[in-house]
Order: sequence, then C-alpha cells, then structure tokens
Amino acid sequence: MVSNEQRRRQLAREKFERQQQRREQVRRKARRRNAVIAAGLAVVVAVGAHRLRERRPGRRGDDGKKASADAAPTDLPTPTKGPDPCAKPAPGSPATKYVEVGAGV
Repeated sequence: MVSNEQRRRQLAREKFERQQQRREQVRRKARRRNAVIAAGLAVVVAVGAHRLRERRPGRRGDDGKKASADAAPTDLPTPTKGPDPCAKPAPGSPATKYVEVGAGV
C-alpha cells in the first residue's frame, strides 16, 4: 500500500513533468514563429532593397533597357536651352511705394 506522502510526491512529480513538457512546447513554438517572422522580414527587406536599387536615377536608359557601359559621352543627346525669362523686363512699371494696409495712415 502507498502512503499519503508517497502519493502526494508522485502527483507533484507528474505535475512538474507536465509543466516542463508544456514549457518546452511553448519554447519550440516561439522559436518556429520567430524563424518564420525573420524569414518573411528578410524577404521584404531584400525585395525593397532591390526595388530601390532599380529606381535609382542613372541606373537605366530612356528606353527602359540597362544603360550600356561602353556608351561614349558624345553619344548622349545634348540638352536644349529654353528661353531665359529674365532676359527682358516684364511689361508695366514697378510700384513706386509700398503701402501697408491698416498701418494707421
């Protein structure tokens, strides 16, 4: 026959083992979850970096194809200069005096 003290100890041991198993399952689940999150984040960062790299100015030619490394600077079109808006004065005359509204004049 098993004494009360032995029975109590046996139940406590079994409870402790169940707790340890549950804690280990929680650890495994958290480790797996964190690995999935890290992998997803790595993919998002890689795709973002790739897209950012592709959008940088000067990376591609005007036609969408990659710019050739052997293209000479003379092959590029020369920019045209538009008319200078400051070359001639604007029509009309400048104001002679600035009057502040509400200055108590």
